[in-house]
Amino acid sequence: MRTLLIALAGVSLVAALFAAEPRAAKPVATSKLTVLNEGGVNLDLPAGRIVFRDAVKVFESDLYMECELLTLFQQTNAVAKPAATATSTNLSIRPDVIIAETNLMMMARGTTIIGDRAVYTTSNETVVVTGDLVVIERSNVVFFSTNFVFNRLTSSGYAVGWTATEIEVSGGFSGTNALRPGFGPPRRQAPPAAPKPDGAK
Repeated sequence: MRTLLIALAGVSLVAALFAAEPRAAKPVATSKLTVLNEGGVNLDLPAGRIVFRDAVKVFESDLYMECELLTLFQQTNAVAKPAATATSTNLSIRPDVIIAETNLMMMARGTTIIGDRAVYTTSNETVVVTGDLVVIERSNVVFFSTNFVFNRLTSSGYAVGWTATEIEVSGGFSGTNALRPGFGPPRRQAPPAAPKPDGAK
């Protein structure tokens, strides 16, 4: 029973840490996705696919992401040509799915996520991050998992399967439940060492 209560308390803590005021959805027409990379770009607009390689960095109004391979997908029956003011790094089209792979790091609204692969679906603002080890850092809590789901719209998330959690307690254990100085059995102090006679080695 005690283990169940501790587990429920942990779930409540995770929910409270990820709770936040939902942000208003940005209009698609004004959303800009800036992508910088060093390995070139493959544009396959008829297939609704754009691929960026090597040292990829992605910027949006409340998102920063790094990876080695980035693929943007858009429905082939709704492919839009880049606007006149758009470039290959500043895209005005709105992808449906973004897949980021290898050496992934994502930062969004106070949450940092590190993993091997992320699949971001724009219709529900959900990112599924997987890897041998997925690290999620928020405030004073670090979660370790292999599969983590994060919602950008609500800034909420949850882990699927195995997890480990590190919580930094503010000020250490010095709250009202901490033992007060002098509480408990008295500690004996070692007597002072006896002086050695002259000439003793």
